Amino acid sequence: MTPPAFSVRQTVLVNILFFVCLLGGYAAYTRIPLEFFADVNLNEANITTIWTGSSAEEVERLVTQKLEEELLTVPDLDQIRSVSSAGISDINISFDEFLNDGEYEAALNDVRAALDRATQLPEDAEKPTITEGKLSEFVPVVILAVVDRDDVGPLALREIARDIEARLRDLPGANRIDIRGEQDREVRIEVRQDIAARYGLTIPEVAQRIRRQNLNLPAGSFESESGEKTLRARGDYQSVDEIADTVVTESLDGQVVRLSEIADIEASLAEARFINRYGGDPALFITITKKSDADVVTLVSEVDTWVADYANRLPAGIEITKTLDTSRFVRGRMKILVDNLLTGILLVVVLLWFTIGFRNAALTAIAIPFSFLTAMIFFPVFGVTLNATTITGMLLVSGMLVDDAIIVLENIYSRIERGQPLRQAVLEGAEEVLWPVIAAVTTTCAAFLPLLLVGGTAGKFVSILPKAVVLCLLASLFECLVILPAHYLDFGSRRASGASSSPSLVRRVRERVDGGLDRLRNLYARALAVTLNHRGPFSALFFAIMLAAYAGSGHLRVVLFPGEFDTFNVLLEMPPSTSLEQTNQVVLSYERLIKETLGTDTRDYSSSVGMSVDINYDRLSGDRYSMTTLTMEPTPENLKAPEDVLTRMQGRMEAFQAGWPGVITELRVQAEQDGPPLGAPVEMRLLGDDYARGKAVAAEVTAFLETLPGVYNVEDDLKRGRPEVRLLVDEERMAQHDLSFEDLALTLRGANDGLIAGSFRDPARNEDMEIRVLLSDADRASLQDLLDVEVASPKGYLVPLRDVADIELDRGYLAYHRRDGRRAVSVFAQVDDELATSRSANQALQTHFAELESRFPDLEVRYGGEFEDSAEAFADLGRAFPVALVAIYMILAALFRSYLQPLVVVTAVPFAFVGIILGVALLDYSVSFVLLYAAIGLTGVVVNDSLVMVDFINRGRRDEGLPLLEAVRQSGVRRFRPILLTTLTTVVALMPMALGLQGASKTYGPFAAAIAFGLMVAMVGTLFAVPLSYTSLIMGQQRITRWWKQRRGSTSQISPPDPEAS
Repeated sequence: MTPPAFSVRQTVLVNILFFVCLLGGYAAYTRIPLEFFADVNLNEANITTIWTGSSAEEVERLVTQKLEEELLTVPDLDQIRSVSSAGISDINISFDEFLNDGEYEAALNDVRAALDRATQLPEDAEKPTITEGKLSEFVPVVILAVVDRDDVGPLALREIARDIEARLRDLPGANRIDIRGEQDREVRIEVRQDIAARYGLTIPEVAQRIRRQNLNLPAGSFESESGEKTLRARGDYQSVDEIADTVVTESLDGQVVRLSEIADIEASLAEARFINRYGGDPALFITITKKSDADVVTLVSEVDTWVADYANRLPAGIEITKTLDTSRFVRGRMKILVDNLLTGILLVVVLLWFTIGFRNAALTAIAIPFSFLTAMIFFPVFGVTLNATTITGMLLVSGMLVDDAIIVLENIYSRIERGQPLRQAVLEGAEEVLWPVIAAVTTTCAAFLPLLLVGGTAGKFVSILPKAVVLCLLASLFECLVILPAHYLDFGSRRASGASSSPSLVRRVRERVDGGLDRLRNLYARALAVTLNHRGPFSALFFAIMLAAYAGSGHLRVVLFPGEFDTFNVLLEMPPSTSLEQTNQVVLSYERLIKETLGTDTRDYSSSVGMSVDINYDRLSGDRYSMTTLTMEPTPENLKAPEDVLTRMQGRMEAFQAGWPGVITELRVQAEQDGPPLGAPVEMRLLGDDYARGKAVAAEVTAFLETLPGVYNVEDDLKRGRPEVRLLVDEERMAQHDLSFEDLALTLRGANDGLIAGSFRDPARNEDMEIRVLLSDADRASLQDLLDVEVASPKGYLVPLRDVADIELDRGYLAYHRRDGRRAVSVFAQVDDELATSRSANQALQTHFAELESRFPDLEVRYGGEFEDSAEAFADLGRAFPVALVAIYMILAALFRSYLQPLVVVTAVPFAFVGIILGVALLDYSVSFVLLYAAIGLTGVVVNDSLVMVDFINRGRRDEGLPLLEAVRQSGVRRFRPILLTTLTTVVALMPMALGLQGASKTYGPFAAAIAFGLMVAMVGTLFAVPLSYTSLIMGQQRITRWWKQRRGSTSQISPPDPEAS
């Protein structure tokens, strides 16, 4: 029993199924998380190790390299990159992109085991921590600013921020909550050197005495007559006063010397490494990430409700505000997409109403919401959430969903117009196009499914699109073959077009539309006859059009990943020796310029002095850096052209920098990264063991890139650090005092940065505070003061540091980068999309430095960033396209039982590519990665009408015995209205987004334009090129048959050609 037969016989059951699908889909919709991007697992992990007080070189040698040696043994490792900077080691590892969730968890366990094997790390380095590579783990959905508007003070601000952090953890959708810019509290013990020396004490000895006192040790159990008791020796501190009362030594007259006698002791905030402000006032920032199954809009709404309630309890002068709200981005993007979708659906209904009647239009339009809701039932099964990519896929297929319904309904309606009984017309009309409709849907699915083969970061972000499209298409197939026939029996039009019961106005419009369609159909019939009678010239014309389009495609602008942003950063870099306060003064100065733009270009701004990002969006830390993040004022002009806002701000910053000659190293404006994390448009990596060689070659690369038009912000990642004071020891003199280098290094660190002598738990605030022992500020005011620090000799006396060591000034690098276990220097650059592209700049780079590896055999050259990901994506697309074509060919070959007729069907595909080029050029869009996705998916869409056309021609020749040209002409005329309607319904559904009627989108506008214009031009190919190709094929076969007969000299043994075998 065919699906239409089941539908006609079981109308009650079919109607029940219809409502079950609607209700089930709605229930699924309410449970599917709404988010901007799907929670993509990048199959990565980040390993962070803190080693306070160490230099970047020490971190690379003693931490990063030790960890990499173990991590390189982990299976399924794709690449490893690391950054070693002062006090911190960051390692990013990428696994094979095709690992499933279970394999990824196993790989993480292998990483943990490798870290456990790295046992030779410095004793005072913290244990490495792992962060998983899921977006939900590190991309915040909300950032709150806790702002000090009335000089409340950093300690009170910190207490409020910590209280907010603790309370927000109770929100059900919240994952990680962190305070950015928080200073830890510590007990600071500043030893006065003259007094300590009087008692023969050094910093390490003071720290050791505190450490030995601050213990809480179990001593086993003790049995007595009253029972068993637990013994414990407790000396751990319960207050700062107890720390001050610690006995550190004994005087010559036998009196105890307490810590308070030789040091100043205070519980305070640790030295600030960052200065944070919001709107010019001191602030702390609280970042909130969501759980993978949480809805971003719901979570932000819960945060808003909580903040509104908590704000009533805030002390005067403290304010909470949102600096980042991704739900606003989600709602804004979704509004653009949904408004365009609803506008498109409305246009489809109106179009169908005036062409096939209101009832038939309603029955056809039902396919759109029904297919969407039915598909949503299966979204969770395939890991599909509601996000911008999913909605785009649904928008893409919104017009296609009614195509199948139009084919079935129009065939039923044409039989009713010819006088067939309703039930017979429904059954036979649906069954007649059963296999062509199935083939049409499966060919479209076959075009989209191979897109899942596209790997890389970009591929993971957009892989959700083919899943959503295929599920919606399969749901539409179920609707048109099972639901629609039953509904037509109950609600479909029973009248011919001339007997409409519509209101008079609609009837008059329909009559005019019908008349217009009839005239168009007659005009098409004459044009088709001319085309068939002049096959050679028209074939040449079609070929010339394709060549012209191909030639014109070379002038299109290529921007693989166009950015859409409403936030951007002002990034400051000062000379290496700049202090945090000096950097802060510069930032305060240009913040005044930013403040003048509030309400026009910008809505708000926040600054973080002491940190920044490079062109590749890697983190930079240090006193010389600052990053000010600005949110654009959402005016229509700004949203339409955000680049203009960036240009104006860059002009202001250039003018500002000119007023600080020699003070500012770099001051630039950079858009916030939007979309897949792909890196810089241009990135050249130089791998080798010699940083000096890499730096010299990087200078050559930088000089060349600066000569390329459209390439700007060229820099490398091996930046000079601040001047470094190095200790030079005299080993002979050190041996005379029985001292080791460790004794000297430990004393010097203790004197300057301090030694951690354990921790103390503050019962009042229920938090641990480190106990730091160091020299007083007055005793370490200069380098000479540090050389006066005394070291304890094992022989029982103190030795001034200057007696056994000297110092020298040197300058290392700010950070050391490594790739796959080797040292690396990378050169980055951005490109102006109007003048250059990532591909053109990298190709110029490859050509110019083609002999680089032969010049320097110890160097390995790699190209990364956006170019690397796009090259991988292009390669995958190159593999996906043939897979799609082969799958489409096999489906068509099975339908027609022919080797050659599938080639006739795909004749319309080149016309679709002509339409894409035309649409991109007319609307001034760029060729993007998403547009290439649309082009591949379009190959499956454009064959739908073509295959039905070929099927009707075959039926005319086989079932009705029509001559070739007459069968082609009649089939073309019969299929004219359905082809026109199916094309127009998809085009009008997509055109609002292509034109940006409800809001422009650089990402999804080109996508919609490609489908809309591609279908419009492909319709010409379907109506003219497909009949022309079919006729040429059959006539060619007939000529070959006649030639073969003549050559054989016999005609009796040769059968006439079978169209189904051709």
